[in-house]
Order: sequence, then C-alpha cells, then structure tokens
Amino acid sequence: MTIELSPEEVDAAVIGLTERIACLSGIMATRSRGAYDAQHANFLRDAINARSALITGVSKQAK
Repeated sequence: MTIELSPEEVDAAVIGLTERIACLSGIMATRSRGAYDAQHANFLRDAINARSALITGVSKQAK
C-alpha cells in the first residue's frame, strides 16, 4: 500500500508520533510494571514502527 503525503503532512505526523512515543515512554518509565498493561506496550511499539516507516519512506523517496 502506498500513501502520498506532502512534506508538511509528514512533518506533522512525525511530530505527533514523537509526542505519543514520549508520552507512552514516560508512562511506562514512571510506573511499576503492574500499573500499565500490554496495550500500552503495543501502542508504544506501533507508534515507533509508524514513525520509522514514515522516516524510511521519506528517505527512500529522496534517493
């Protein structure tokens, strides 16, 4: 699947995902393991993967 985004849309998405990653990382770093569930870890992994995919896609297009 290919989705085309403008540079501004990519920047906004990367910023939003970076903020989500920071928030989720903070939750997981400051709480005991029992205070969050697997869903938090899944959300964090998904956000990291989505951000990486955006950055990788932009890098590939620039070549």
